[in-house]
Amino acid sequence: MTEEFRLRLNRFQLGCLVVGLVALGFSALGAFVERRQFFFSYLFGWVFWVGLSMGCLLAAMIHQLTGGRWGYPTRRFLEAGFLVLPLMGVLAIPILF
Repeated sequence: MTEEFRLRLNRFQLGCLVVGLVALGFSALGAFVERRQFFFSYLFGWVFWVGLSMGCLLAAMIHQLTGGRWGYPTRRFLEAGFLVLPLMGVLAIPILF
């Protein structure tokens, strides 16, 4: 990677971090303003992302069981997808309450 590309990537990452923090702030504000809608939205978002993680786990398990070369190009992406499951378990705590 060239130095110019790294600088552009770092700038892009910083911009994404700022956008994420602003969105988190609006989400926290929404939790106090419209509590019921916040929890409906939180549940919908959690179900969406845990569904993707579980889908990655299922596809990786099918590849592991069946073998073959068909899953090797996607193996690392699938592993990255299902390694989010412990975080999704922590994010499920508010749903339990």
